[in-house]
Amino acid sequence: MSDPKFDDFKHRLEAAQNAQNPKARSRPISASGMGAGMRIAIDFVVAVVVGFALGLGLDRLLGTKPWFMLVFFFFGIAAAFRNAVRTANRLDAEAKARRATEKGQQGALVSTEPEAPSTQNSNSQNLAWSEDDEDEPWIHDTKD
Repeated sequence: MSDPKFDDFKHRLEAAQNAQNPKARSRPISASGMGAGMRIAIDFVVAVVVGFALGLGLDRLLGTKPWFMLVFFFFGIAAAFRNAVRTANRLDAEAKARRATEKGQQGALVSTEPEAPSTQNSNSQNLAWSEDDEDEPWIHDTKD
């Protein structure tokens, strides 16, 4: 018969250790970033090549060299930028969701008492730490 408080502590401790263990993640951050970069690069090249090829084919079919080739080349560039922005937005949303779940797991491990914002005095300036969307601390001047 074990103590329920001890079991609860044991589960929270294991969750904290798993959250801190880099091998517990499904894939390394650097590999996921490199994969995203490669996907955006390939999407960009494919969109431009397909647009160019469609324009070249229409020009040969209709005898209107180089007009369709130029128009579809620029359509390919526009589609490439659109795909790159959509992919980047999707990856950003996934990263924010992943950080939110990690924060939720860490929040369950930490005491529920609210913390006072920490301040740091440096060179007679009043500076405070805060976190931006990317969970990276930045110093903000808190002059009143």
